[in-house]
Amino acid sequence: MRFLSRTPKAAPPARLQLEPLEDRAVPANISFQNGTLVVFGTFHGTLSVSQSAVTGNFTVTDNGVNNGTFPVSNGVTVNLGNQLRNVALNVASGKSLSGDFTVNAGNQNTMVNVDGAGKILGGVTVNGGFGTKVNLDALAGDSVTVLGNVNVWGTLGNNNAVTIGNTTTAASLSGNLNVHAVKTITLGTPGGGAVSVHGSVLVDMQQAPNSPANADSPLFLTFNNSSTVRGKTTVTNPSNDSTLAFRGTTGELALTTGNGSNSIDLNGTVNGNTTYTTGTGATNAVTLDTSLLNTGNVTLNVLGGQTTYDFSHSFHIGGNLVVSAAADNNNNTFTVGGFFTGPTSNAQVTFGGGDISIIFTHSILGGITFQAGGGNNTIEVLGASTPFTFNGSALNQNLGLITNKDFNNFKVNTLLGGNLSLAVFAFGPTGGNSLTLNGMGSVS
Repeated sequence: MRFLSRTPKAAPPARLQLEPLEDRAVPANISFQNGTLVVFGTFHGTLSVSQSAVTGNFTVTDNGVNNGTFPVSNGVTVNLGNQLRNVALNVASGKSLSGDFTVNAGNQNTMVNVDGAGKILGGVTVNGGFGTKVNLDALAGDSVTVLGNVNVWGTLGNNNAVTIGNTTTAASLSGNLNVHAVKTITLGTPGGGAVSVHGSVLVDMQQAPNSPANADSPLFLTFNNSSTVRGKTTVTNPSNDSTLAFRGTTGELALTTGNGSNSIDLNGTVNGNTTYTTGTGATNAVTLDTSLLNTGNVTLNVLGGQTTYDFSHSFHIGGNLVVSAAADNNNNTFTVGGFFTGPTSNAQVTFGGGDISIIFTHSILGGITFQAGGGNNTIEVLGASTPFTFNGSALNQNLGLITNKDFNNFKVNTLLGGNLSLAVFAFGPTGGNSLTLNGMGSVS
């Protein structure tokens, strides 16, 4: 019997395949102790801290991935480091965050959003960099209330922003608003939801707490007509250009700008005094606009440079208008078209030199006091019952006084090297204008 043996066929080679590795992205690190939530580490997308409208607990998500839910009772802190990531806090309607909300960011284009319709029982602090943008209650329908202070540090300015308010619903800050080294600041939206700051507002270019250094950044600041500051508003930018527009309501208003190109538009309500101080070599444009209602004094301290005075609008001042421009030796021509509503309201105007021509459109019961250096100066008074006093400070000057109303009393207390020209166009039945010369000169 014969057996045949067969050589077995070789097995086909195994086909190699790549199997996907498990997702080893490290989630954000979270510390939760004594009711305080701290989030740090490496983030993979937007870091969101959102409150449940049912339980009041806060859920942390990183790029949409749930990192846990926590019963926060003592504040939330997010440490971004220098990562380019956004942070969002949402406080549910009818609920609150106990404690503060703090974000520590680096010099990246980080966006920090604080939204919702609940309350933050503490304050909000953002320690940012030159690209940080902070939006508080910026989404339509939100109505966040912050019971503490809101503090934003921009470090270097140049590309950062703070926006508070939206187009429909109200936002409320019970404490103070302090913004440092931020380029663009917007409070409220035109005709939008009300933004109320119950404390004061401070805007400056200080780079960091306890630091004498200022950011060399331009400043664009807008208070829209939907904004109200019950306390004092103080704005200081000593280093660069400033564009400041005030259309809302504030308590006292104090503005200081540097030696750049500055534009100031006052077109809201100031419940107190307004003071604006320029730099020594600045180019300034100052507008007292139509809707300005200033219950106290308006004082302009012009320390030098070239300033344009746009005062022709029908503003209202309850106190005095003081233009202290002894260092302004330029030619200036402008009209004061506002109403001086106080029984003793007056205008005090001082220029160091140049040719000055001013028209006062309405009566100023407290009078007009004008002082100038050498030059050809003309004052035109179009309102009745306005006392006028001229105090010159140089010999070689001419003065022209013009009125078309009754009962204006002109007094000149100076030694004129040039001529005094008086033109009276009295429309009233009696005239009643008078001129007193306590100096020397000729009258034409």
